[in-house]
Amino acid sequence: MKTTSPRLVIAGADPLVLDSLVMLLELEGYAVRSCRNGREAVELCARVKPDIVLVDIDSTDMQGYALAGAKLVNAQGVRTRRIGLTSRIDATGNTARLAGFDRLIEKPVEWQAAIAALSEASAFDWPAGEARVAA
Repeated sequence: MKTTSPRLVIAGADPLVLDSLVMLLELEGYAVRSCRNGREAVELCARVKPDIVLVDIDSTDMQGYALAGAKLVNAQGVRTRRIGLTSRIDATGNTARLAGFDRLIEKPVEWQAAIAALSEASAFDWPAGEARVAA
C-alpha cells in the first residue's frame, strides 16, 4: 500500500470499464474520481487537482485531445500527468504526444503494465509546462 494516495481522474465512456478501473485502482491505493466525457474531465480536474489523468482517447465523445491540451496544474505548480488509453497506438501515438499526453497505454489493458505506468507517473514531480514523454 502506498504511503500517500496519488489523486487520479479517469475519463471513459464505457461505464463497466470505468467502474472496474475505479475499483481496482482504489485497491492499489489511488484516490480515484471518474467521469464520462472530456468536458466533465476538465471540470473535475479543476476541482480535484489530480496528480494523474487517465483518458480513453478512443471514445468519440471523450474529447481526449482537448483534455490533453488543457493546462492542468495543481496548487504546487506541478503539471498533472496525462495518460491516454488507446487501441490504436500506431495510428494515434504521434498525435496524442503532440496533443500533450505524456504516455499511452494500449488496449486491451494489461493490468501490470497499467500499474507500472501509473507508478512511474506518480514518481515524478514534473514542473508545470515540462513535457515528459514515455518512449
